[in-house]
Amino acid sequence: MTDFSAFYSDGKTAARRPVGLRIADETVDIIATDALDNPIAQWPRSAVRLRDDPAQIRRSGVVILAYGTEQVRLASTADLERLRPALPGLTRPDPKTQLERRATLQWLGGIAASLAGLYFILPLLAAWGAGFVPLSWQREMGARAEAELTNALNRGSPATVCADTENNDLARRAAVALAEVAQLPEAPSIRVYRIPLPNAFALPGNRIVLTQGMLQRMQTPDQALAVLAHEAAHLAHADPLASVIQHQGWGLAAQVLFGTGVLSNVAQVLPIFAYHRDLERRADAEGARYLAALGRPPQSLAEALKRLAGNDGGGWLSTHPGTDERAAALAALELPVSPHAPLTASPTEWRQLRAVCGISP
Repeated sequence: MTDFSAFYSDGKTAARRPVGLRIADETVDIIATDALDNPIAQWPRSAVRLRDDPAQIRRSGVVILAYGTEQVRLASTADLERLRPALPGLTRPDPKTQLERRATLQWLGGIAASLAGLYFILPLLAAWGAGFVPLSWQREMGARAEAELTNALNRGSPATVCADTENNDLARRAAVALAEVAQLPEAPSIRVYRIPLPNAFALPGNRIVLTQGMLQRMQTPDQALAVLAHEAAHLAHADPLASVIQHQGWGLAAQVLFGTGVLSNVAQVLPIFAYHRDLERRADAEGARYLAALGRPPQSLAEALKRLAGNDGGGWLSTHPGTDERAAALAALELPVSPHAPLTASPTEWRQLRAVCGISP
């Protein structure tokens, strides 16, 4: 006599046979009803699994036990609860499923490790690759990025230039002096746009953009020069191009280079030209060194930072390290100031620059 009535399938054919189940010491014996002393199959009790999950069993009212390709359908769901104590592995995944899950976890772990590696390695690769892109190739990219950037900062409408290195002697002299101390291939293009938001950017193609809002915050020409020196340090290390490559990839860089505009709003622009804090700290330190080499006080950069602190409104400091941290780091620098001052700005030149950009004295 068997303990349970069921139907057996060997997994090789579609035939089902009425059988009985008998629980032995180590096995579940599957016995034909007409040959009680000769089991059709013997399954290890620990290897018997449920084919379906509990939710599926509740919905269908069908309980199927499985061992390899063989299956047994119980005559009633009540038999399942009677069998549970004797079959400890019923709900445990079968070895094949366990292997598949383990392989999946290893695959996901490999992807996670690869992504983590890219997170740390990609900036280094981007910086390395940017150093090989000729300046002549970057110019078109920089021109398009500047147009899209200033349009986005000006709430979607074209912004006008109030001063640049072509029509302002002070801006031109500053560009020449910074190119010399920063060892840039040529004097950068510096433009001041009539945009209220205080901001400054270094862009591919040896470009620096200042806003009217930034210029208005500065009280002295040395403070304005300090902002330019910081951006010149980014140019010296090709940070703008490396950032484009890192955030958008070589494909997008090529699109910009060959004529497809890609920057449409501030949410897209700022992350591209916001650098890692270590790069900002480097630009601070090197910008201060440039100032000292030009005979200007390095502490002017700390003064500029303090002028921009507080209600920044999403401007220059919004993507930079904390002002106090940066000012303290600058104060700790011991930089001998050159006794010669190859770059000076008279009070008249400073007033004229501010006036042409609509800034009252």
